[in-house]
Amino acid sequence: MAKSAKNALIRLLARRNYFTFEVRAKLIAKEFPKEEVEKALSEMAKLGYLNDVLAERAFVKQQLSKGYGARAIGFKMRIKGGSLTCSPSFEEEREALRSFVARKQLKVSDHKSRQKLFAKLMQRGFSQEVISNYLSD
Repeated sequence: MAKSAKNALIRLLARRNYFTFEVRAKLIAKEFPKEEVEKALSEMAKLGYLNDVLAERAFVKQQLSKGYGARAIGFKMRIKGGSLTCSPSFEEEREALRSFVARKQLKVSDHKSRQKLFAKLMQRGFSQEVISNYLSD
C-alpha cells in the first residue's frame, strides 16, 4: 500500500499543531515528492487544519507559561525555522515574569540579590523594561 503525503500529514496533525515549515521538512525528509507535499499542505491549509497563526499563538502561550520572555521565544522560533510575527504583549510578558518568579520563589532582599534576579530574568529572555517595571513594584 503506497503512503501519500496527505495521509502522513493527517497523521502528524492529529497529534498536535505544527507550523507549515515544520511539516514540510518532515514530509520531505520522508522522501515524498515536493509537488505532492505542497498539494497536501495547501489542501490542509484550506480546510483549516494547518494554520500558522494559531500554531504561533499556541507556541507563544506555551513558552510564556514555561517562564520565557519575548526575546527567548523569538530566538526559539528562529531556531525552529520560522519567524515570530505575533510576539507577546507587555502585559503578557509581565504576567509570565511574575508567575516565573513566584513559581521559583525568587526573592529580592538586597542589591546583590536584585542584580542576580535581573541577570536570571534577562537570561530567560525578558525585556529590560519588563524586568525594571517588575523590580520597581
